[in-house]
Amino acid sequence: MKDAIIIVALLALIVFSGVQAMEIATVRGSEQHALADTAPDPTPPTKTSDAGAYNLPSNLENLNDMVGGC
Repeated sequence: MKDAIIIVALLALIVFSGVQAMEIATVRGSEQHALADTAPDPTPPTKTSDAGAYNLPSNLENLNDMVGGC
């Protein structure tokens, strides 16, 4: 009787972990799809004619103010 309880408990844990693994795979797949839709432009910043000045993406233009820089 004791062995049967242990076997049932192990089978329940195996089924539970299988369900969780499938859910994680589904979430990771949807995350990858969402990340691909919102990925930033892969082109690097380009140097302008000004000495030391770069054309930055709009979300980085005021970076110094956001982090308390110069």
